[in-house]
Amino acid sequence: MSSNYRLLLMSMMTATPLVLGACASPSVAYTKVATDKDMVADIFDTYFLQSSMIRVSTGGEEIVVNKKKAPGLQILSVPQEHHDIKLALTRAGSSWVSTNINIVKIPNTDLVREIGVEVIDNRVKYIGEAGKLFLAALPLIAAAEKGHVEPGDDIRVDVLKSLIGAKVERNGATVSVGNGIDLGIGKLPPDARQLSDLPNKFEAGYFVYAACRSVDVKVKYAAAAGDTPTIATQRVRISDPRYYQVVGFPSKGKITTHDQCGVSVQTEKNDGISSDIAVATALVEQIKAIKDVVEAAKKKESGGS
Repeated sequence: MSSNYRLLLMSMMTATPLVLGACASPSVAYTKVATDKDMVADIFDTYFLQSSMIRVSTGGEEIVVNKKKAPGLQILSVPQEHHDIKLALTRAGSSWVSTNINIVKIPNTDLVREIGVEVIDNRVKYIGEAGKLFLAALPLIAAAEKGHVEPGDDIRVDVLKSLIGAKVERNGATVSVGNGIDLGIGKLPPDARQLSDLPNKFEAGYFVYAACRSVDVKVKYAAAAGDTPTIATQRVRISDPRYYQVVGFPSKGKITTHDQCGVSVQTEKNDGISSDIAVATALVEQIKAIKDVVEAAKKKESGGS
């Protein structure tokens, strides 16, 4: 057997562990962007981590407060952009397996609403095409402070600013933010990690989002000026972008962010991913096909039929 033929077979056999090692799971490359100098080539999208604003306002269906009718109290956790750090995404993985990522953002923001994910597994296809190429080229090879909330008020609290001001870290604490509003900040979940620990550049098969924590919002609410306030309490969820959590990308499906904080993963069946057995079988078939052509060529050169 000529050295060219040996090289061809060795190339195909050497590719076997590389191809089988190309795991068919989704992956992207992240870059932390703090300034324009951190931007890299081939970015296909960017997004801000989410922060939260708590809004306390009045309106809607009337309620009775201390025997007086008053507008209903509304307590909401509203997502907002955390502008200190942005995450840029570029494609990762090998030529064998690629990941298609489609990001839908909340209108007029760089906050993620939904990520559609699909892994494209080209391992069996590429092996077949590479085999055909080798066979064809065989001979060659190359608010103002009042102490309480009244009807008509619309008070907005920057939660992150309140957390930093009160030096709230992983453990919970109660923070007074004025106008008779107290925030009972819950503990961070055990899987939350500090954002400062996130590498500046890395490849991963997961989505990075701001850590979630619960907040019990306690509001002193008076039906009118001079009235004795009553206490209203509501639990909401907020994003703390000083910390992050992750969730794995499905091979096919989508990740949807919640209205207040957190994400849900919806997985779909992906028939486009080949098993390692199918990949190995494709490699063996191509090696055998090349070997058959080599043997036939040798027979012809020696004058055999």
